[in-house]
Amino acid sequence: MGSRLIRPIFLIMPVLAVLAAILGLIAVAGSSGTIVAQDQGPAPFTHRAPLDPYRINQPPDFMVRSRARTDVVMQRLVVPPGDGAWHTHPGPSFLIVTQGQFKLTRFTEKDGCIETEVFGPAEERQALFEVANEVHRPTVLGTEDAVVYITRFNIPVGGAITIPAEDPGCNPTSRGEAGSSDSTNYGEVADTTIKRGFDTLAEEREFNRYDLVIERLENQIDSMLTEAALDPSRNTPLLNREIERLDYQIDMLRLNAMQNQSAEQRAAERHQENLDILEATRKSN
Repeated sequence: MGSRLIRPIFLIMPVLAVLAAILGLIAVAGSSGTIVAQDQGPAPFTHRAPLDPYRINQPPDFMVRSRARTDVVMQRLVVPPGDGAWHTHPGPSFLIVTQGQFKLTRFTEKDGCIETEVFGPAEERQALFEVANEVHRPTVLGTEDAVVYITRFNIPVGGAITIPAEDPGCNPTSRGEAGSSDSTNYGEVADTTIKRGFDTLAEEREFNRYDLVIERLENQIDSMLTEAALDPSRNTPLLNREIERLDYQIDMLRLNAMQNQSAEQRAAERHQENLDILEATRKSN
């Protein structure tokens, strides 16, 4: 289980609300006001289907985009007690735990192993997400199986949903203990990225390598989105504005590339016309 985050800014609760409706869960409000999803008990399943490229922008705090045709996958898993195997997923996943006690251990080179809180209908939270390409494993506490409903995005069409990973061999730390007080100034990051992109563009203009600059800007957006997915507190209006500004720069680069391509095509056509005239003149002589 595990998130180029499709390209979203993950506003977790609206997405999970939609997923809960899709998955056919019944929400029951307890006396404390906590929403508890009750499992309906169908057999484990996996359904998948290709989804065409899409872009959804719902200001001020929700954006999701995919530039390629990918599979969307829906699953109901029954996970036995104990530790599962280490693995990754090629796209981001959203989970709702409707039975049992379920947690993840995540591994990154930066933070090492980090354990999430426990999720389940009797816990403070039932819903969680997994980041694409991040090594992790599930753990089910107690003696009861965990039942988990999952929706996964950005899975290669017909490709593997789960990819085995090597045991990172580390001692996990709870998320709370590993929390970092540092914050990212997305304005500075965006300004630096845009400047780097245009400096590179100036150097490569004669070769019309707009595609390289666009790729760098898109990679920077992906990095911002991944950070926001790992730490929802970073999913702020400032982040959205900077991503929109980067998207605007990308659109302008694509427009310039199209204009240059048209100019090059016209120059090539004129060159061919001149060659044709020269050839006709040579034959007439």
